[in-house]
Amino acid sequence: MFQEPRLPPCLNVGDNVGFGGRRRRTEALLERIGPVDEPFSALDPFTRATRHTLVLDLWRDSRPTILMVTHDVDEAVFLADRIVIMKPRPGRVHESMTVDHSRPRDRLASAFDLMKRRVMRAIDRSLSEDRPREGSGPGLQSPWV
Repeated sequence: MFQEPRLPPCLNVGDNVGFGGRRRRTEALLERIGPVDEPFSALDPFTRATRHTLVLDLWRDSRPTILMVTHDVDEAVFLADRIVIMKPRPGRVHESMTVDHSRPRDRLASAFDLMKRRVMRAIDRSLSEDRPREGSGPGLQSPWV
């Protein structure tokens, strides 16, 4: 799901979902998930949790490779087998980590919380390593002030 409109407006929902695929499989997927017209970030917490479970159910059935981009650490730890932390400007890989917790994952478990902390520390490191240190350039003021 994209965060901005990227579907061909000349196609209906079924044709957009099935673009490049098989019609029968498309119909089965649409029947199962219903039309999804917004990314997880725009969903209320209940709907978001329901969609997370749906994605995991779909994944369990056919085991496709799924690549998701998210800014939500909780979402990443709940859904992912591997989390890649990016460095900003220009975007590049900073660190990759495996989430080896069994499913279904319990968002209230201490192991879940520890993984979220591990991800947050990696994000902090990715940002702090890019920050210029004080006095790092003659007459240059840090953009981080």
